[in-house]
Amino acid sequence: MTLDEIKSSPQAIKIYSSRLNLRKDNGSGYAALCPWHSDKNPSLKISNKDGKWLFQCFAGCGAGSVIDFVSKFCSVSVHEAIQIIEKELSWQTEKSEVEKTFRSVAPSEPKKVITLEQYAVCETALKNSPEGIKFLNSRGIEYETAARLHLGYRERLNFDPSSESTGWIALPCIRDGRIVSIEYRSIVGKVFKRQPGMTTFLFNSQNIDPLEPVFVTEGKFDAIVLEQNGFRAVSIPNSSTVITETEKDILKEASCIYLAGDNDFSGQTAMTRLWADLGENTYLLKWPNNWKDANEAFLKYKTISNSSKPYSLDFKDLIVHLMEVAKSQPMQNFFSLTEQMAAGNKLRLEDHPHRWHCPIPSVDSMIRVMPGGLIGITATNTGMGKTTFAMNCEIYEARKYGEVVINYSGELTPDEYSNIVAAHVLQKDRTQLQMLDYKLAAKKLGDIRFYTGYNPDLNTITPVLDLIEKAIKRFGATRVILDHIHYFCLNEANPVEAMASAQQRIKSMCQKYGVIFIELAQPRKAVQNLKGKMLHVTDIKGSEAVVSTSDAFLSIHREVARLPANGPPPKDPYDEDAIIQLLKGRSLGNGGSFTKLKCFGEWASFQEISPISESEQPGEKRFDEVL
Repeated sequence: MTLDEIKSSPQAIKIYSSRLNLRKDNGSGYAALCPWHSDKNPSLKISNKDGKWLFQCFAGCGAGSVIDFVSKFCSVSVHEAIQIIEKELSWQTEKSEVEKTFRSVAPSEPKKVITLEQYAVCETALKNSPEGIKFLNSRGIEYETAARLHLGYRERLNFDPSSESTGWIALPCIRDGRIVSIEYRSIVGKVFKRQPGMTTFLFNSQNIDPLEPVFVTEGKFDAIVLEQNGFRAVSIPNSSTVITETEKDILKEASCIYLAGDNDFSGQTAMTRLWADLGENTYLLKWPNNWKDANEAFLKYKTISNSSKPYSLDFKDLIVHLMEVAKSQPMQNFFSLTEQMAAGNKLRLEDHPHRWHCPIPSVDSMIRVMPGGLIGITATNTGMGKTTFAMNCEIYEARKYGEVVINYSGELTPDEYSNIVAAHVLQKDRTQLQMLDYKLAAKKLGDIRFYTGYNPDLNTITPVLDLIEKAIKRFGATRVILDHIHYFCLNEANPVEAMASAQQRIKSMCQKYGVIFIELAQPRKAVQNLKGKMLHVTDIKGSEAVVSTSDAFLSIHREVARLPANGPPPKDPYDEDAIIQLLKGRSLGNGGSFTKLKCFGEWASFQEISPISESEQPGEKRFDEVL
């Protein structure tokens, strides 16, 4: 972090509050008793000036930035103070490191926003709507709370001709004093609509307070009832939405985070993943009595509030009790087997919405890889299309299934990677792309979250995996491509041992964050009589852990291109015909283990011809099979 980044960090208030008993003072500022003199009335003020959080003791003990404060408070040098702050602001430090390396392959276009003044007509409509207020009351929400959070009302939605005049509650998301998203909830049925042209964002993020914890819920009404009872709370759009890095930064401004999602499989899965991403000062809160969420807990609590403890307390005390329970159970990686099995919400592997999906049906049907899995991809020789195949798959998953992808390459720069992405999206010769083509490709990709990273200064595997793990947490990645494992182990003192250790760490990251890792690997140099032949599972270069830790391993094979009798020589050194072979699969699909594809190198695209059986495998038997 630079000095300016430290001084202007929104989390700088945490540095002050961890050492002082802060209280709000005149709106956006804070006050505390000065630690350097006998102070009875708070004379130490903290305020934001020109984007920097500065302190000043009005009794003359000193003033300056958060760096000066830590230096003085801890009696250390400025350099040591910076080290202390960077350690405490690890989230901000990781943010700077990741954003210097990764960039989006499809930068998002500006979205529509409206001012609070323009939206005020909806707030007035709710005030004058007995039906709207009655509906909110049925959910335990008082009109005063709704007005404070800028809820509104519309009789019908003009942008949706199918919406009848039945009444809709408007639930706005506010950022920097403007409305960036509006969701509408029907008052006659569980139907939701979203205002077209606007983004999705955290609901009620404007009320996050650095001196208070924040609750993260799955529903806006859940957040509202918690706010009504004196707690700061936000809502994510839904359990399938991976919140953005900006939204995580906003959550991190709170003193700590309680993840209070729905008590179902999808809700707990989403919250457990967020728990891993957000790290320290984050706790998982579970609703008791099989209550689904905060709103149901609030409504049903009224009917049992006079029963035996601990629920004879009022709702606020119940929440405080659940916070204490959450803090006493900080272990993220242990689960009750019986509870998991009894949940009854497990899907068939092929029906799991976040399993690995391949755009080529015959490859997709070969294997079933779930979140937490590792896929290896190799090829008979370099240049046969490993990078292209992985890119094709993950562009498809990002576009169709909303997966968040990070690609880290040791050899391709972001510009080179953007070139093959644009060629694939436009199905246009990559050597002929112009500036307008890249813009058109970005527009076609829409709002996908696909980030590519490249740092030539990192040439060993440990710092690369450190950076990838930070990027997983920052972006909320669900897919990671590492291109390729051998490149980053070449400079290690013992490449094979480094590779084995790296595989263990990669597998741990897969399981900790629920990501699917796609790892590209090189074959070992073939003996003379096997050059150009299809690979065996033992042909992978380096440590055997590359294969043994994988849940699936695919190999690409293409024959060397031949000179045509007439006409110019081929551009690609390998033939267009390609075979994808499944070398290993822990959970097999219902398809075969081989398939024929076409590889169009100039378009950076693979396309299917037909699946083939194992008996059709070309080439001679391996010498070890003969022996």
